[in-house]
Amino acid sequence: MSFLGKSQKNRSELPKDFAEQILKNDITLMMSKYQDSMALNNLIQLYMKGVEYYESQKDQKSEYFKSKLNWIMSHPIIISPKKQEEQLDKEQTKKIDFKIHTNFEQIQHYEDVTSFENPTEKSEIDTQLNKAIIPIQNNEVKQMIDNLKMETTKINQIIQNDLDSQKTKIADRIHKRSKSFVNKNKYDQDE
Repeated sequence: MSFLGKSQKNRSELPKDFAEQILKNDITLMMSKYQDSMALNNLIQLYMKGVEYYESQKDQKSEYFKSKLNWIMSHPIIISPKKQEEQLDKEQTKKIDFKIHTNFEQIQHYEDVTSFENPTEKSEIDTQLNKAIIPIQNNEVKQMIDNLKMETTKINQIIQNDLDSQKTKIADRIHKRSKSFVNKNKYDQDE
């Protein structure tokens, strides 16, 4: 039987293990420090089912599920994985800066040690060093930094797009449900 052929009663029933599913997904999400997107999506879907069911029953329990949805959508850990990514980006940049600094210290030490040598030998060594080592290291470091920045911006954009999409879908569904609920009440009053 198609979805349209089902009665209103069958469409708005909660699954038998509704509370258990919520508990399981909530625990999974908490244990993953709010990083498990599958548990998060399942929990959002379950809360939306709860809102829909209890609103159709005209029960105040729908407010509980609405508040849970709002909490999930506004919780700083869930909505700001970008900040954690930025923190990791800063740590990676510090590591790269340390490597660059270490390389420059090695070059400076090499220059200090070779300063006691014959000036013509030093100028030849400096020329070779400048031609070979420094541009290669600078290019490698620049390339690493550019790659890291591109990856983090891509990841941040994907996360932001996903969150925006989820927020839009949830808002649309809640709006449609409340609108259909109002229309249903208006139809019932007309009869």
